[in-house]
Amino acid sequence: MIVSEDNKMLLVRQWRAPLRQETLEIIAGKLEPGENEASAVVRELNEEARLQAQSVEKLTSFYVSPGFTNEKLTLYHASGLSPVSEKLPQDEGEILNLEWLDIKEVQVAIAKGEICDAKTIMAVMLWQSLQ
Repeated sequence: MIVSEDNKMLLVRQWRAPLRQETLEIIAGKLEPGENEASAVVRELNEEARLQAQSVEKLTSFYVSPGFTNEKLTLYHASGLSPVSEKLPQDEGEILNLEWLDIKEVQVAIAKGEICDAKTIMAVMLWQSLQ
């Protein structure tokens, strides 16, 4: 998750076909073959936000639905952000709109169903607990 110096969270607004709606989500992605988590964080920051971080800290890991799958997600906090000098290609057809929201705006987005995925809600809960 990315939280600015003025305490706003960076979220990506994007179309999610299975839901037939746009959602607001934290920056995230899958590991590429042969890639470790640390390099995936760097790559996803570049691809989705065109940012690089001075520091990346692992916050927690959790299973999405252990009764159904062994999929495990790990949340990181990126800080000391600056624009990248070389942009990596984005996924084909991916249209991403970045939004910085304060905690009240995030709570409204959750209530409206714009933030509706487990990883983002977990990141929001962590963000609130760290304040």
